[in-house]
Amino acid sequence: LQQRLGEGVWVRDELDNNLLDDLPTVQVQRVGGSDDGFRLDRCLVDIDVYDSTRGGAIGLAATIRGLLMTELRGSG
Repeated sequence: LQQRLGEGVWVRDELDNNLLDDLPTVQVQRVGGSDDGFRLDRCLVDIDVYDSTRGGAIGLAATIRGLLMTELRGSG
């Protein structure tokens, strides 16, 4: 995800105390799911998007959704 979004976007699993200095930020966390113990992992992922404006966050969230649905490995 970081590679697709570029260097101008922070992608991390935990928020930093200096969030306002690191915008836009995308927080990715695994929040559940299961695996078969061998090769198949069905995880539930939570993605939160932070930006200096609501419009910026909405646009970035739409970009991420598009990547998840069409471009990232295993989509579609």
